[in-house]
Amino acid sequence: GILNFMFHDNKTDGEYFHTVKLVDISTGAVFYDKSTLIYIEMPKFNKQESELTSRLDHWLYRLKHLEEMDAPPAEMDDPIFNRLFEAAEIAKLSKSELKAYQSSLKAYRDNYSTMKTAVEEGHKKGLAEGLEKGREEGREEGLAKGLKKGLTKGLKKGREEGLEKGEAIGMKKGLTKGEAKGLKKGREEGLAEGEAKMIRTLYNNGMSIEQIEIFCSLSREKILEIVNYTKKHEKEK
Repeated sequence: GILNFMFHDNKTDGEYFHTVKLVDISTGAVFYDKSTLIYIEMPKFNKQESELTSRLDHWLYRLKHLEEMDAPPAEMDDPIFNRLFEAAEIAKLSKSELKAYQSSLKAYRDNYSTMKTAVEEGHKKGLAEGLEKGREEGREEGLAKGLKKGLTKGLKKGREEGLEKGEAIGMKKGLTKGEAKGLKKGREEGLAEGEAKMIRTLYNNGMSIEQIEIFCSLSREKILEIVNYTKKHEKEK
């Protein structure tokens, strides 16, 4: 309790800060040490500013002389003391000033709440959009890697099949036109057939002409020739 009066039975006592506990009358011992009453008799606090030594002294001095101050003293540049002066400024407002202050404070809090909500929603939306974009880029990158890997394996397999078929054709033609010439031509035809088969497979799986051109290192005319032949052949079937 911060009192603006003195207890009647100790007006002559200079002690202004009292710590009071409940005691057992029969023994004089403290009955319960977690229950404490503190009383401060402000009329007895007469320290001058030069005599202030503790934080409590500063608090009591400011409380006692608050009405005499127009602004916080320079030596009291402390957040907790600044809040004390702000509270005192509000306490002395007139009814109309207090109403205007409360309306302004409500508008500030509403704006702050709206801004905070907008920031949180923006953060959530940005996180969701970023996650979705990351997934899309991941899928595209995975598709590109998969196509490249598939192309490498398909090219290798096409070459192997082409070599096998070329060798077979070469052996067959070599019986009449010579083994060397037939083998060479068979290999060339086999390679061409292997490349054509790979290109048809890639095209049927959705790869564009431009992508096939890059991955296969073939001319656009050659790829279009193979693709158009495939379309024509399928149409005749």
